[in-house]
Amino acid sequence: MDLGKGAFAVVDHWEADLCAVGLARPSDERFLIYLSTWPPESGLYSYQLESPARGDDSPYTAGDLVADAAYEAVFDAARCHLLQQP
Repeated sequence: MDLGKGAFAVVDHWEADLCAVGLARPSDERFLIYLSTWPPESGLYSYQLESPARGDDSPYTAGDLVADAAYEAVFDAARCHLLQQP
């Protein structure tokens, strides 16, 4: 709830990965953050920002995977990626 009510939609494109979920921009779910809590005992997160493709055959463009991120880093990335205006 730190981003505010309705700031993101939860999507699950990784049903086999029980430690991962997607957070998407409600107005355009092509803007997505893949978020993983693996390994859970670390208390850290891994995330990757995804955006609509730019002219290639892929449905999306993925940024670099960020590993071992603290909550604050994930929050900042989510705020910028999901709440920015197109």
